[in-house]
Amino acid sequence: MKKENEFDQTISSKDGEAFEFNTLNIQSEIDLWVELNRKPAPHHIRYRNIAPRGKPENLHPYLPISYIEAKLRQIFGPMGMQITGGHWSVVINETVGRIVVKLRHPIEKDWRDYEGWAATQIQMKSGAAVLDAASKYTSSQEKMHPSLKSRCISDAVKVLGPALGGNLGRKADQVESLSKEMAHEVLNDILTNIEFASTREELQAAKAKIPVSYFDLAPVRKSILEADNRFSKNQLPEQAEAQTLFGGQ
Repeated sequence: MKKENEFDQTISSKDGEAFEFNTLNIQSEIDLWVELNRKPAPHHIRYRNIAPRGKPENLHPYLPISYIEAKLRQIFGPMGMQITGGHWSVVINETVGRIVVKLRHPIEKDWRDYEGWAATQIQMKSGAAVLDAASKYTSSQEKMHPSLKSRCISDAVKVLGPALGGNLGRKADQVESLSKEMAHEVLNDILTNIEFASTREELQAAKAKIPVSYFDLAPVRKSILEADNRFSKNQLPEQAEAQTLFGGQ
């Protein structure tokens, strides 16, 4: 049975693909982190050729824009995404574009901007010189603009994590995704190590063990700040707890 805040999100691409996702009920930053770091299924990944054609090493992996848009709405909600700042210009025989994707953080509820850039080649007649404007096919830019916009959006959001193509083509993509339970367990271990550090050296050691991807989580940032403040006042964890229990005495 679906919850009240869930709905079926279906977006179809030009080649007939359709993706259906239920909107996620994101309750905490760790829930968001898990979803953004969830690897896409292999059958969702596509490949495009990069010249020279025909060589396996020139196959560039990517996620279809229909998949990315459906994922964004699944994670950030149906009204949690805006596209702004669209700009394009012609550079010799390519169209270069810039776009800004605005996403509403599901926990903190503020809007955050992600900038994306991309370029597409203008179609020209075979054998034509690069600067021969008369050799451009009619309406070639009109045909390529949807592709340019899609690539700009993909470039903007992939920084959010593997779920949106962030690790495609990288060695890091070989790392398996964590389940929500495992992610919570790792987070609890991190917070415990920080909380019970009794010296600055132990605190630095606890920080050094934190995976890079966890540093931006609000609970981790808050715990580190509290620990830094505690040591700046020369308080051990049990002393800080005693002050809380006895009204700061």
